[in-house]
Amino acid sequence: MELLQQIRQELAKNLKVMVVDDESQILSALRREFHSQPFELKTYSDPEEALVVLGKEEFAVIISDNLMPKMLGLEFLARAKAINGLARRILLTGKTEQQEAIKAFNQGVIHRFLDKPWNHEELLAILAEDLESFLLLKLEDRLDQIKNNTLKKRNEDLEKTRRDLADTQTELVLEKTQHAEKPLSLPANLQNFTYLIIDKNKTVAESLAATLKRAGASLVEVVDNGMAGLTKLTDGQQTFDVVLSEWDLEKISGLTLLRTIRERQDLVVQPYFLFVTSLINRESVEYAHNAKADGYLLKPFSLERLVQQLEELNRSGSRPARRYSVNSLKKLTVLVVNKDATKRLFLQKCLGEVEVKKYLLADSGTKALKLLVRENVDVILYDSGLKDPEWANLTQKLQNIGCRSDQPIVVTAYSEPEAPVRPVNPAAGAVPGGPEEAPVGPPKPGFFLPPSFSQEDFNRVLLAALESMS
Repeated sequence: MELLQQIRQELAKNLKVMVVDDESQILSALRREFHSQPFELKTYSDPEEALVVLGKEEFAVIISDNLMPKMLGLEFLARAKAINGLARRILLTGKTEQQEAIKAFNQGVIHRFLDKPWNHEELLAILAEDLESFLLLKLEDRLDQIKNNTLKKRNEDLEKTRRDLADTQTELVLEKTQHAEKPLSLPANLQNFTYLIIDKNKTVAESLAATLKRAGASLVEVVDNGMAGLTKLTDGQQTFDVVLSEWDLEKISGLTLLRTIRERQDLVVQPYFLFVTSLINRESVEYAHNAKADGYLLKPFSLERLVQQLEELNRSGSRPARRYSVNSLKKLTVLVVNKDATKRLFLQKCLGEVEVKKYLLADSGTKALKLLVRENVDVILYDSGLKDPEWANLTQKLQNIGCRSDQPIVVTAYSEPEAPVRPVNPAAGAVPGGPEEAPVGPPKPGFFLPPSFSQEDFNRVLLAALESMS
């Protein structure tokens, strides 16, 4: 009851009554009569002006004369109803206008009509009754608003509790996976992916990152807001194959982040984008699908379920192809194997033009092999003139000592080879169309740079090597 009384008193303080009449003496008389009443009285002789005011202020009661030169009172009150439907509308009429007033009353245009001249006490009683009716309507609206806000807050609190519980359950599931006697390992193709996790719940994000790393993921990074995620994906410092993002992020939402990424045509790769979220509603799933999300995984989830989704996506080939530019070469570590110092210097110059991350130099297969054991090399530039027994069966040697053995090999030549060098995948073994057993000799080339190659040729072949690593 106290709340109702408080709301009622608050509403009663702001009650306004509007009177419209073209006769100034009537307006003056009404101002005198209502001087001490508990409402604010505003009078207007121009109905058009009164309509403008109605668009800006709320009135509890609107009283209008009917016969006015600029506009009939019935027309004015009909327009007033369209602007402020809650206000009580009273028409002042003469004896000859009663039929029109009755018709307007039956149509709901007005609530009452009074004959001129009116009785002061009667008008005050009518006003008191209409003000009370208006107050009750406003009070009902306010109570509905409070009820809706209370329900909304309660639902929001319940949703937050549910989502917090889902996050906690996710942490427990992932922690159990990490400490399992036989920890789950990612398939080889998923281990080579780079992962970006975006979640404002740092505990969940870090737990997922730790689980992925323990399962063999080569690179996993974590950020806690959408803007940081956008920066990571677009600054060119690191490409990501998989984005695991919450829907509800700070600074920019997960949906906005996804839409922004999908619109970027300059990105080296369009990653798999999976929503990993506790938000459950059909609209969100539809929005995600329309924005070209690759998946929608509800918390709590297991690593097995995530792996299953990623493998399904990877098999489907749904991810757009990588788009590389010369700038992409800046991330490469390149090994140059050439016994000629002048030729090594020329290759250094070519690599310097594209500003590769790092290059290594070797003048023999023996030295090159030692560098490959020590360094993580992306591309090998091997000269066709180099005949070195230590360089034979390179792929098998690297595999035997547990080193990376899938680097693209680019053969450089400064004279025409006796037989054309066929581009092959070095991991594939024999040259296509050749014998089943590859002869002992230099490693099989993946790419070929012909004699007198230009910087443009060099860039093109190096980009092709980079694309083969995708």
